[in-house]
Amino acid sequence: MRDEPQGDGMKQLAERAKAQEAARDRAFHFYHNYEYTVGALEIAIVLSSVSVVTRMRFLTVGAGVVGALACAFGLAVAAEWF
Repeated sequence: MRDEPQGDGMKQLAERAKAQEAARDRAFHFYHNYEYTVGALEIAIVLSSVSVVTRMRFLTVGAGVVGALACAFGLAVAAEWF
């Protein structure tokens, strides 16, 4: 019951559960980093929209910078650098 050779014992199930918990925690970490990326991209979109309405060039530049940084961070997360 505790340690069955077929692989369905309590020890084997506990090992699989720990591995799945680690995978879940890793995915949760990626999820939060992608949420930061999406938030920064939304801010860039709002800045660019405001720059069109107000015709202020520095807001366009700011939107481009924020958008580029968000894209770079998203790629870094996808490459598992964060």
